[in-house]
Amino acid sequence: MAKQEKMSKTRKITIILASILAVLMIGVCLWWVLVYYLAPEKMVSNTWNLSTLTTSSGETRDIVEVDYYSNKNKNGLEKLDVKWNYFHDESRDSIYSQGLQYIAKSSGDKIRFNYQLDADKDRVPDKEKADYTWFDGKQYYNNWGMYRLNEDFASRYNYQSYDDYVNVSNSTNPLGFDSRLKIQIGDEIYAMKFKGNNSPTTEFLYQETGPYVFALFHGWTEYNLYYAYYDFDYFSAKIYDALQAGQYGKDGQFLFEFGDMFDYYKYDSENKVYSNTELKGDAAGKVIEEVKTYFSIKINVHADGAQKASEDSIFHMLHGNYNYNLNPDRVEDGYFVGRSIINCSLYDFELVKVHENNVALKLKEGFVNYYKKYKDTIVLDVVIDIDELEKLGYTYFGLATDNGLKDFDIYKIITQQTIDGQLVKSEVTL
Repeated sequence: MAKQEKMSKTRKITIILASILAVLMIGVCLWWVLVYYLAPEKMVSNTWNLSTLTTSSGETRDIVEVDYYSNKNKNGLEKLDVKWNYFHDESRDSIYSQGLQYIAKSSGDKIRFNYQLDADKDRVPDKEKADYTWFDGKQYYNNWGMYRLNEDFASRYNYQSYDDYVNVSNSTNPLGFDSRLKIQIGDEIYAMKFKGNNSPTTEFLYQETGPYVFALFHGWTEYNLYYAYYDFDYFSAKIYDALQAGQYGKDGQFLFEFGDMFDYYKYDSENKVYSNTELKGDAAGKVIEEVKTYFSIKINVHADGAQKASEDSIFHMLHGNYNYNLNPDRVEDGYFVGRSIINCSLYDFELVKVHENNVALKLKEGFVNYYKKYKDTIVLDVVIDIDELEKLGYTYFGLATDNGLKDFDIYKIITQQTIDGQLVKSEVTL
């Protein structure tokens, strides 16, 4: 009898466990069916990760990369690199890259972006000088401003490269309002371009938070709204603001929705042309939603300041100079240990008339004033192209007595000129 009761209990437990397992299996099956048939489309259709580009040969590159040296440790220069990668052409065979670098002029300076109002717009509402919109019995005057780097404290450079900055130069096609970046969504090629004016709509007129930068109330029913101009500097300024609260680390991913900052133009592969007008309505909404949902940025953030171009910049350039170096402990060779070599050309000199078309050269006052504060950390490498001078209609006489070069340490002063088809270089001594 006891044995039968024991077997009965075991059987009950087995039945209970089997029932629980069956319920779980049914639940899993039902969940799979619901997901497969009823889940949102994005879960069962192809989605496109716009954080990367892939060439026809399989090379993958992040569309946007950010490298930020905050100089929190006060041992270099604050520096923000923003690199844009996009297809060189519609074949997707190669990637062309352009980069913007914002870098402090000295270790004590900070990068600052200012909101600058359009010169044609007034802060005081004026129907003759400001666009305005009536909505819900109120009058809103719309003004636009641009985010621009404060160049009293920092400098801005635009670099380009076809081989991910193994070879780099100043851009011959600088990033600007008309720049169109070629990307791919699915099997389609699109060109995306910053919108410029962020035009207001009644959807967000006078809210406590909105896409305008700030609002001024002028009494009665009048409001002045100030909007941002969407361009590359606006994007960089917003990235910079976000980084101020960020953590330091390498190879991070930073989600940043900015799909609605762009207009999109679809490529017609049959006729080999882009649409003349930006995508509108549902077509534009679909592209913008993809960007908003899937865009992420590769980001590196450092507590140090930038010191050496070859190591502290994704462009391998600081202040437009691949030799730039502030730290003598990191110099492997060179006569001027710990110095940065500043390349100096004909266009850094004023032309001082000596006789008729004969001119002597004198460093420009702006060049001297800017670099004099760095005189202990730089040397000048001077190349005077006499051919270029003659194209301007002048003959080289020599260096002026007060040429300004004596304020600096000099690596070399070279003149170069084509004589009988050969480029002849000569070294000049002060």
